Amino acid sequence: MPKYRLTFNEEQADLLVRALDAYSRLCVGQFNTAVESAWMHKILEVDRKDVEYHCNQLKRIFTGINSPGASYGIYSKEIPDGARIAWDIQQVVRNRLAWDRNPQGGITVNFDTPMQASEQPLPVIEKSVEEE
Repeated sequence: MPKYRLTFNEEQADLLVRALDAYSRLCVGQFNTAVESAWMHKILEVDRKDVEYHCNQLKRIFTGINSPGASYGIYSKEIPDGARIAWDIQQVVRNRLAWDRNPQGGITVNFDTPMQASEQPLPVIEKSVEEE
């Protein structure tokens, strides 16, 4: 299988983490969390109950889950493998950013060794030594 190399800056890496997180959350049925994360800058301007209602309707339509607080797990056979691949990539990039920002480490999940959810090998990410 071919391999690819992608170089991006820290702001782009942050956006990649958020996008992959939103995608994997949508796939497992966490519509409310994905929408709130993506639209946090607008969330105070809208009726949260309206957003929650519509997210729950979309979750029911796409996943069949009727309970507002329920979702599938990342390892569930009910979700597409692309969600697990996205989650794996997100964890790897998030981990690299955490250690680059705080080399002493920390107690958040960002510092934990990424747990593989898909059957694909975890991607490899290294801090670039190129001039900024």
